[in-house]
Amino acid sequence: TCREGAQKKGFDVRDGTLEKTSLGNASVDAVMVNMVFHHISDYDSAVSETARILKPNGALCIMEPYPTFLRSTMDLLTFHTPLRRIFKPVATRHAVMKLEMDTGLYPKFLAEQHSFHTALEKHFEKIWWHQGWFFQFGKYRLRSA
Repeated sequence: TCREGAQKKGFDVRDGTLEKTSLGNASVDAVMVNMVFHHISDYDSAVSETARILKPNGALCIMEPYPTFLRSTMDLLTFHTPLRRIFKPVATRHAVMKLEMDTGLYPKFLAEQHSFHTALEKHFEKIWWHQGWFFQFGKYRLRSA
């Protein structure tokens, strides 16, 4: 449904992954990655592919989970207490997050923030970065070759 709606509005929609986009070298001005990197096991590969498709001085904007105290508390309440049996919002979060926990990629991402940011810094310079209560937000510029 989303693909059809975007195509009807004239958007170029393609299949691919963040590690292999099928886009040409230096073909886009900006990339927005919203809640995707924590589903990927190889940050270097995904960040390299993002850099490859960006035009010189291209921008990368990200929003990803961040291991804050509040996030840890929310995960603890969601997975290690009976709240999911009592409160529907916690049950819904448990159902969604269980899939992410089962892959192992979500906890890996939270634990490997240094590796993720090191991968970003290889190709990008940070314009700004902000840590929220549960998420991190950042804007980066492609480094000159």
